[in-house]
Amino acid sequence: ALANAVVGPLYDSIAKVPGSTESRQLLVKEALAYLDRLESQKSDDLALKAELADAYQKIGDVQGNFYNPNLGDVAGAKASYAKLLPLRQAVFDASPSDVSARRNLAIAHSRIADLAVGENRFDDAIAGYRKALSVLDAASVADTSEVGLVERARMLQRLGVAQNWSDRKADAIASFEQAIALVRPLAEAAGASEAVRKSLLSAYGNLGDVYHYREEYGQALVHFEQSMAMAKDIAATSSDAATAQRNVYLTTSRVASALAELGRTDESAARRREVIAIQSELAAKDPRDMSLQSDI
Repeated sequence: ALANAVVGPLYDSIAKVPGSTESRQLLVKEALAYLDRLESQKSDDLALKAELADAYQKIGDVQGNFYNPNLGDVAGAKASYAKLLPLRQAVFDASPSDVSARRNLAIAHSRIADLAVGENRFDDAIAGYRKALSVLDAASVADTSEVGLVERARMLQRLGVAQNWSDRKADAIASFEQAIALVRPLAEAAGASEAVRKSLLSAYGNLGDVYHYREEYGQALVHFEQSMAMAKDIAATSSDAATAQRNVYLTTSRVASALAELGRTDESAARRREVIAIQSELAAKDPRDMSLQSDI
C-alpha cells in the first residue's frame, strides 16, 4: 500500500490542485525515485508487483498520456510504461485465469498505444490496441463485468480514434459501433452507472466525428445529438459538475457544427448560444482555468 499511498495523491493533484508545472514535475520525480527503489529490489512478491504496476501506470498517465491531464513528459511516460508492462506480465503469468490480471495486462498494452497516437504513429497505435484486445480475447471465459465491458469499449474507441486519424474511416466506424454495442445495453438499464453512460457518450461522439470528417453531416448529427443527450443526462446527476458541464458544451458544439454544415443556421446559432452560456458560467466559477477563458 505504500506505493499507492505515495502516488495516489500526486495523481489527483495534477488535474485538481493549482501549482506550477515545475512543482508538479518535482513531485513526479520524487515519487519515481521511491518507486524505482522498490522496483530495483526485484522481489518475487506478486502483491508488490501489482502495486508497483498500478503506481507506474498512474505516473505514466500524468507524465505524458495525452488522454489525461499531463505534464507533457512523453519520454518519461514511455519509461514508466516500459516498467509497467513487465510487472503486469509477471502478475498475469502467475495467475492467467485471474480476470483482473488479464484486464490489467491488456490495459498496459493500450497505454503504450496511447503514446503512439500522441506521436502520430498510428500503425504502432493500431497494433498496440489490437494486441490489448487480443489479450482479452484469449480468455477462456469472457469478462462480462461492467468494468470489463467498459474497458474493452475504451480500447475499441481508442483503436477507432487511431483508425480515424489515419484515414481508415470504415475501420473506425466498425470499432466505434462495436463499442456502442457493448455498453448501450448497460447504459439503457435502470440505474446505469456514470462510467457506463460516459463510455456511451464518448462512443456516440467519436462515431459522429468520423461521419463529420466524411462530410456525411446528417449521419454525424444523429450521433452528435445522441452524445449531447447523454451528456445532459449525466450532468443532471453527476457529482463532478464542472466536468459534466464541459461534456455538455463540447457535445453541443458538435451538434452546432453539424447543423451549420446542413444549412440549418438558426438551429446552429441557438446551440452555440447554449455553449457560450455554459462556458461563461464555468469560467466565472473558476477564473484560473485559462482554457475556459480562451474558449469564450
